[in-house]
Amino acid sequence: MWLGAKVSILMDDSELARCELVMEQHGVRALRDRLALTSNELSEFLVYRASGGGTIWPTELVQLGANPNFCDDEGNTALSRCVHARYDSRSSRTDTFLTAIELLSLGADPNQRYSTFCSVTSLAASSGQADFVALFLLAGADLTLAEGDFGGSLSEYLSTSERPWVRQLLQLINAATRPVASPR
Repeated sequence: MWLGAKVSILMDDSELARCELVMEQHGVRALRDRLALTSNELSEFLVYRASGGGTIWPTELVQLGANPNFCDDEGNTALSRCVHARYDSRSSRTDTFLTAIELLSLGADPNQRYSTFCSVTSLAASSGQADFVALFLLAGADLTLAEGDFGGSLSEYLSTSERPWVRQLLQLINAATRPVASPR
């Protein structure tokens, strides 16, 4: 089940690169004013651009009509691209964490699934990114949702992690969300 808006890929790589160039030279509004991009095309560009990091431009794209929960035909979402970019380019120091914070503030859903039907939280946990895991949990990632091929919930997936910090973070979240016993 896709939790993001999904449509066919509207632009090829050369068109996405052209959008990048127009945005860098003329600003985000030029994507609508000069290229006349539709909301779906703006949304696809948002997903594409998320792996480059940065702030302010996501807000401007959403203001122009981009959907922060858009999922392209390859199963990518803006949040999953943020996580992948950080993991794939640790040496080049692409910082997509602030981009993810901005996307969440714009309504991106931390429960989004991407191509493997896993959540962005489990993606971050499997790639050793504690800051993203904590961010998505604090933003409301649902620990009860099923995790793709794993077959269990996000909570079960995290509790079986080989990384001790993942299990510790899950314990902290569970302790913080436990109801406080009322005094007798």
